[in-house]
Amino acid sequence: MSIRFGIIGTGVISTRFGGVVAKTDGVTLHAVADTNEAMAAKFAETYGVPQVYHNIDALLQDKDVDVVYIGAPTSFHTFMAKRAILCGKAVISEKPMSMTAADAESLKALAEANDCFLMEGMWTLCMPAVLQAKKWIEAGRIGRVRQIYSEFSFRAPYTPAQRLFNPALGGGSLFDVGVYCIFLSNFIMGSAPTTVCGVADIAPTGVDVNAAFTLKYPTGGIASGVCGFQARSNTNAWIYGSDGSIWLDDFYRCQCAELRDQDGNVVERFEESCEDGFAYEIKHVRDLLLAGKTQSPLIPLQASVDCAKVYDQLLTQWGISAAPVM
Repeated sequence: MSIRFGIIGTGVISTRFGGVVAKTDGVTLHAVADTNEAMAAKFAETYGVPQVYHNIDALLQDKDVDVVYIGAPTSFHTFMAKRAILCGKAVISEKPMSMTAADAESLKALAEANDCFLMEGMWTLCMPAVLQAKKWIEAGRIGRVRQIYSEFSFRAPYTPAQRLFNPALGGGSLFDVGVYCIFLSNFIMGSAPTTVCGVADIAPTGVDVNAAFTLKYPTGGIASGVCGFQARSNTNAWIYGSDGSIWLDDFYRCQCAELRDQDGNVVERFEESCEDGFAYEIKHVRDLLLAGKTQSPLIPLQASVDCAKVYDQLLTQWGISAAPVM
């Protein structure tokens, strides 16, 4: 049996996602929807998609679509996910699934009430190297986790109407790249943080363009994250424990992890290369749907709610009000 995908949006991320679906066993591209008819036609031609729609309702009514991937701008994610769930479709929403904790909780409740599959597309947590790091930690290889440090920043020219800087489209570095740092930290620590604090530089449009935050967990462990659009950083992450450490190379799309002793010597190295990390996410969803599951054990809906609560606290501290489409 092949899982049939319907893709909403034909921007950069959807195009990339669709390209990986087209190369993955056990899944097929059945439909695409975009209000831009030319882009939808080009997408369909490129990947051989049989059904092209110019609004999401038409795609959601297609009985041959098993799962919907939402790759529209951030501010539309919750709105579109709700409509898909009410149409009985399984849903993968590109990160962040919701811009507020209230929206994340309402989506979780709706999916559970309708016994519908819903997952936030946080592909980082599907990467084998990240899962290996988690196994090392659970096996006690670095002792008790005390600190996590991650950063993800890049340089983007300030263009007020562009997605990254436009509040109406869910702009801001927290939603675009900081989310990876938060998800990784919560995943490694195994819980939501109890204390959240951060600082940010705010663009004239009202979104954060450079930010740093610190999260404290029930165990006493602390995680620090840096994100932004004003300078290019490395994208590595360090996990420090009482008896050693773990280094994640290019953590958000990690293909290499190193287990190190207290002196920094490499004890064990895990490496698995791939053409595009989306493949792991897509295979994970495929297997869950074939097994009749409605949530991912790697990215459960509560994890999305927990991360959204962090967004709420940071944005409140920065004087930013998220405005998702309703």
